[in-house]
Amino acid sequence: RPLATARAVYETRAGVVVRALDGRSPAANGWGEATPLPEHGTETLDECASALGAATAEIRGHSMETVADVDELLSAVCWPHRPAARHGLALALLDLLARRRRWPLARLFSAEPTDRVETALLLGAEAGAEAAAAVGGRDAGFRYLKVKVARGPVEDDVARIRAIREALGPSEGVLLRLDANGGWTRDEAIERIKT
Repeated sequence: RPLATARAVYETRAGVVVRALDGRSPAANGWGEATPLPEHGTETLDECASALGAATAEIRGHSMETVADVDELLSAVCWPHRPAARHGLALALLDLLARRRRWPLARLFSAEPTDRVETALLLGAEAGAEAAAAVGGRDAGFRYLKVKVARGPVEDDVARIRAIREALGPSEGVLLRLDANGGWTRDEAIERIKT
């Protein structure tokens, strides 16, 4: 279903899948993804794809053995104003590096990586209470519920948050994170949190 935020309603997301091939081991592939959001400061999808195409030509034939090699290579071919493209290429190259070693990707950054990454359940800024989703998130083991706000009147946000809290009941350990996507100033956020 669509996701409403303070900035937009997203019905779909478009991105680019990035595959890095290893010349030494043709069966090895590294995978990444680039999903730009121009309204949040990234490049457009076309700019992202164009940057990835240009970077591909630049990196062909370069070798890399370490995370530092990947970083150095990215610094030479990726531009700061193309963060989604850089992310997609970095992820594909790092994934390839990890697969060469037959490691999970996290092992590149830690000798003892965790096998779990805690995430939050995302609740959009749609009108009406999302109490059922909140309770489902608690029952699924989520400790954080990220609630999009600032799409409409503050009274609507307050009503939704109250309904979510009521639906959760006395759920110790379940925290709500409000995400206004820049829709509130700092002072407005402080005032509204008090409500």
